[in-house]
Amino acid sequence: MILELAEEFNQRFENKKNLPLITSCCPSWVKFCEQFYPDLIPHLSGCKSHQQIAGAIIKKQLSEFEQIPVEKIVSVSVMPCTSRKYESGRTDYFTQNGADVNFVLTTRELIQLIRMNGLDLNSVEPENADQPLSSGSTLSGLQGLTGSTLDSILKTIYYQHTGRTFENKSMFEFDSLSEGYKTGVIIIGNAKLNVAVINGLKNSVQLTDAIRNKKRIPDIVEIMACFGGCICGGGQPFSMKEKDYKKLLLSATASKNPELIHAPFQNKAIHDITDKIIGKPMSEMNLTLFHKQIS
Repeated sequence: MILELAEEFNQRFENKKNLPLITSCCPSWVKFCEQFYPDLIPHLSGCKSHQQIAGAIIKKQLSEFEQIPVEKIVSVSVMPCTSRKYESGRTDYFTQNGADVNFVLTTRELIQLIRMNGLDLNSVEPENADQPLSSGSTLSGLQGLTGSTLDSILKTIYYQHTGRTFENKSMFEFDSLSEGYKTGVIIIGNAKLNVAVINGLKNSVQLTDAIRNKKRIPDIVEIMACFGGCICGGGQPFSMKEKDYKKLLLSATASKNPELIHAPFQNKAIHDITDKIIGKPMSEMNLTLFHKQIS
């Protein structure tokens, strides 16, 4: 998704069309925009969320390379967000084969299933996920935090324009549990990008009204409905308190696994998928699989 978003932004920025690009990875924010700010829909990224893109790749890969009829493939996702259930049923997100994600469980529901079946995860021998999920990056592991999507996009664009990686810190610092709305300017090569991050729907009104009234036109905006991001979503355990979220956030931001590459653009598995299955970002195939279908 990050490579797709980065290329979509590159094209919009170059053509100065439908700016700002506003991220569309949060289904609650997308629905809020469609209902209360329909005039801003052209600014929403056409790109689907991580969940929907993963479902599309899974079905295409299994049907073409494993020769499994697509109607026999059932895709189930586990999410911290209750809105993902609604998102998976949106017909404008369906491909020609129907829904890319058939069922969505929240984190809380998965925990209930584990307990109901008496499973003891502490006694289970860990094993790696199948490719391409077993070769993730540090940035992909942070996508549940507000600000991480924008940071990943900016670092991808930075690499594309400079040939250098930006790994030691965020290009745009944002505290998911204390900041609700932050703007700034990022310099990449000769380009000056006006960026914004919004944390929580109530904080989005200030900027969306300004965009609607042409009072402020940033270049790219990330909006997450849940304060803190997906990691604090409505599908998380009821028992979690603020201190638990802070612990999760600290754990996520501190997870510098030396075995992981830093960014999605360095992930060989993603390039293999690009070369063998879907094509380059914003290609005709990608527009069919990874973007909302306009009727």
